[in-house]
Amino acid sequence: MENPKTQDLVIFSAQYWIVDTDYNNYALVVSYNDVLGPLNSRDVWILSRKPTLEDNIVANLVTKLDSVGINGVKLGDIIQNC
Repeated sequence: MENPKTQDLVIFSAQYWIVDTDYNNYALVVSYNDVLGPLNSRDVWILSRKPTLEDNIVANLVTKLDSVGINGVKLGDIIQNC
């Protein structure tokens, strides 16, 4: 196995779209990438300034995802315990 310190770093750019934000608590971000040719990916982040968001805010953001054609039901939580 090659030493990670000496491996080549691959850097690519991606376009992203801020679907919604209240500028104080959260931002809903979507990115579409087609760097793999015919294979592409769609990434979604709900960024928060706090470790958790109120359930009604998350439900509202999932509804906004649905309105732009993205199924937000599959989103999972990442535990922020640091």
